[in-house]
Amino acid sequence: MNYIVWLPLKIYTRPFSQEIYSNYSNCSPLELKLTSKKANKEGLYEIIVPAFSPYIKQLLILIDPVHSYLPVKITVIFKDTNPIFDNRKEQWKISEWKNIDNILVPAKWTYQNFTPNGKIIKTTLCKLTFSEINKRIPDTEFKMKMPPGTKVENYVANEHYVIQKDGSKRIYQAGAMNHGNKEYDFKIYKILMNPAYNHLKTIKEIDAVLKKQKAN
Repeated sequence: MNYIVWLPLKIYTRPFSQEIYSNYSNCSPLELKLTSKKANKEGLYEIIVPAFSPYIKQLLILIDPVHSYLPVKITVIFKDTNPIFDNRKEQWKISEWKNIDNILVPAKWTYQNFTPNGKIIKTTLCKLTFSEINKRIPDTEFKMKMPPGTKVENYVANEHYVIQKDGSKRIYQAGAMNHGNKEYDFKIYKILMNPAYNHLKTIKEIDAVLKKQKAN
């Protein structure tokens, strides 16, 4: 079944820093080197990022010399303790750029989820409609009260949690969700929202409970 959802988003970004990178990576940006001496048929050069997470097998980046060597295609291949979801893939591909105050920013891009055998699960088409650069953002913009049931993935602080009914954070191990299988992820979500399972912390522990439930 194919369906289209229009979802307006407000996104804030800040300059990339070594501090942000170090929060979730074991390598420095200085370690990143071109793995292809020649451009491919599309005129792009390839960079393979060293493994920086136990849940990621490979991060492949294609950069474009025509657009100031900025990334135009990013592919992430994931590891998973469950062989059904091992090697699933996520991909971002920028198809259009916009020059704002002499700074190139993505204007149109595609985000896709793939099964381990390469079948497309979901395609998200994104388009930039408005942007501002170096505008002061009040602190109040970053203070929000999220309703119970909200799933939060904070990659800067390396926090992954679901807001409980009492407003507390139910921490879970990174990689426990977003397998590309909605039914499986929803089962995990129900476990994370159930106080009876608060003692479960790792993917392995959650998987063990799901297998036991299936057996019963």
